[in-house]
Amino acid sequence: MGRKHHAFFRIVAADARSPRDGRFIEKIGSYDPHKEFEKYELSHEAALRWLQHGAQPTETVRTILSDLGVMLKYHLMRQGKSAEEVDQAYQSWLNDKTRKAESQQHVATKSKAEKAAAALAQEQKVREDRAKKISARLADAAQAAADAAKAVEAEASGEEAAAPVAEEEAAAEA
Repeated sequence: MGRKHHAFFRIVAADARSPRDGRFIEKIGSYDPHKEFEKYELSHEAALRWLQHGAQPTETVRTILSDLGVMLKYHLMRQGKSAEEVDQAYQSWLNDKTRKAESQQHVATKSKAEKAAAALAQEQKVREDRAKKISARLADAAQAAADAAKAVEAEASGEEAAAPVAEEEAAAEA
């Protein structure tokens, strides 16, 4: 099922002698691994009925059934618990799972925000370091230009001072 690079799976009850992608008895649900939330669509009643009739789920389907609480219901029923006890235990498990998922989502959101803040702080530090290096280079360049200007000025005033001395020497020889 699905298409290229977007797999989509059916959860079915099939005869063990049938080919893997062949004929099946009943479609119980589906699994879409590309969805972040609500990956599974499953009929809990149909899954429980087939498990009670002796169906052997594959490892992947067993994991999916465990994630959805169907295996918990099945094991409680096999232990001889009443329907009320099974429902109460399932609701307790579901509430705990929902609470954990919400806290994990909150932590993930919080950690994303913290990571973004840390990245922003690191970027600010890098920018400040670059600005300091650039200002230091500009200051060095300005100092070098000032030194060069002083040297040119000193050389020009030295030539002016040397020119009268040269005229005096030329006049003394004549």
